[in-house]
Amino acid sequence: MIAGLDYSMTSPAICLSSPTNFDFKNCTFSFLTTLKKYDVSFENISGRYFEYENEMKRYDTISSHFLDVMLDYNVSTCYIEGYSMGPKGRVFNIAENTGIFKYRAWSFGIDVITVAPTVIKKFATGIVTGK
Repeated sequence: MIAGLDYSMTSPAICLSSPTNFDFKNCTFSFLTTLKKYDVSFENISGRYFEYENEMKRYDTISSHFLDVMLDYNVSTCYIEGYSMGPKGRVFNIAENTGIFKYRAWSFGIDVITVAPTVIKKFATGIVTGK
């Protein structure tokens, strides 16, 4: 299995897929949310509510959730969206959060491959076939 991550601060999500059979119906999705109304599960999508008292607890909760999911599905490679060129807001917090995840994934032997945001969107919409 491979994983694709949207490692945002407000609604981080993961998509798990076979590397040879990428199709929405065959994927498993999981996301975290700080809004209780989105703590839901249906078909191949599940959301989990979480709270945090400080930024380090937030970073730990997000990275732990995704590592647990990837280890449960025996993921060896994950793809993560790179930083955008014109970010606004708490860019250092985003970098700290992502850095903690990348280090923890590396310590479990999971390869983390960073992909430019434009490439991911083109692949997902079928504009680029990944070749």
